[in-house]
Amino acid sequence: MNRYTWMALIWLVSGPLPATFELNDPAAESMAGLEAAEALEDDEEAAEGDRACNDFSSNRRKQNDAYYSDLTWLVASLGSAASAAGAPLDPDEMTRWIADYCQRHPDHRLEQAAAAFRVRS
Repeated sequence: MNRYTWMALIWLVSGPLPATFELNDPAAESMAGLEAAEALEDDEEAAEGDRACNDFSSNRRKQNDAYYSDLTWLVASLGSAASAAGAPLDPDEMTRWIADYCQRHPDHRLEQAAAAFRVRS
């Protein structure tokens, strides 16, 4: 057997050598940042009903992300109650009613406005 045959045989018997270095995955780092942001958004969504009506009115005038986040919370909160009652929720009517309520009661919380909307006559 020649030298190259021995080298090939030793290499086959020993198996591939494990890598002694590690590559960082830039996508994994980005995803970790997104997951942290999503966790923050979940916490914010859970506390949306705690926003003051005064803040809701101010955000409505600005048409900012907080306003749309509040609307999402309201539709989710009130929509499930409306579907359970068998009546469809009209998002435009709900928005006008909540906005009017918040103008009349700026010190109340959005959660209180939602509760009042549920029991309105």
